[in-house]
Amino acid sequence: SLHHSLPFIKLFTKKIMDKLDLSIYPPKEGAEGGPSLDKAVRIFLPDMGAAAMVRSDWKLGTGEDDLPLNIATSNILNDVVDERDKCVIIACPLYSEADAVKRILADCDDRNLPCILINPKLVNPDQGYGVRKSIVLSTLVSHLSHRSETSAE
Repeated sequence: SLHHSLPFIKLFTKKIMDKLDLSIYPPKEGAEGGPSLDKAVRIFLPDMGAAAMVRSDWKLGTGEDDLPLNIATSNILNDVVDERDKCVIIACPLYSEADAVKRILADCDDRNLPCILINPKLVNPDQGYGVRKSIVLSTLVSHLSHRSETSAE
C-alpha cells in the first residue's frame, strides 16, 4: 500500500537524487543568492490528496527534514511531466491508473527521462490476471525495450 511504501519512497528519492547529482539543498547560512530550481524529481501519486499529504508530511520545499528542495509531487491522473523534471517516480500505481502510467512512460520516453515504478499493482485480480496482465506487461516491456535500443544507437 502507499502508506506503507512512503518511508521507502522518501529514502529512495533522496538517495537517487544524490546519486544522480540532482539534489538542490538550501544555501549554507551566509551564502549569497538562492538555489536555482531548474531541475526536479517528480513523484506521481494516486491522487491530489496523497500528493498534498506527502508535500506536507515531508515538508517539501522548506529545506527541513534533510530533503532536497526540488522534489515535486503530482497526481498521476491529471498532472504531466514538467520540462524541469530530470527523473520521474511513479509511486504505487493501481490497475485503474494503468492508462496514466502508460501516458507518463511515453512522455518520459519522448524526453529520454528515467522513470521508476515503485510497488506497482497494475492488474486487477477481480478481472483475472490473463489478458489485462499481458497487455500491461507487454506495454511496459515495449517501452523499456525501445529505450534500451534507442540508447544503444
